[in-house]
Amino acid sequence: MAEEAVRLCEHVATGYGMSVDAVYTAEYPVTVNDATHAAFAADVSREVFGDDGYEPMVSPLTGAEDFSRVLAQVPGCYLFLGACPTHDWASAPSNHSPRAAFDDSVLPRGVLLHSELAVRALRRDRAAAAG
Repeated sequence: MAEEAVRLCEHVATGYGMSVDAVYTAEYPVTVNDATHAAFAADVSREVFGDDGYEPMVSPLTGAEDFSRVLAQVPGCYLFLGACPTHDWASAPSNHSPRAAFDDSVLPRGVLLHSELAVRALRRDRAAAAG
């Protein structure tokens, strides 16, 4: 990808009778969830909110997410908290769009979920350490 991106820029410039000094810089590693942690988060989400409170994403898109650096060092998973007021995720503006809208009423659910994840992970780890 890095070589092809530079080559594409060079060829486009040549096509217009110009030259370009293109440099590809890798910014962030790929965001990869740890399967065990993702399953744990899914289970906790379902237990706290019911089966309708968790929706797996077949092909999630995180873009250039800096959380990938955390996941490269510490096993974990990246979660989305649905805050789309219309619940029409497919046609809603992206989070970085000036037309994006957020349903702030989901924030207590996010706090509850993250609190439950932390408490249950600590209990699980304490039980595992006790043997």
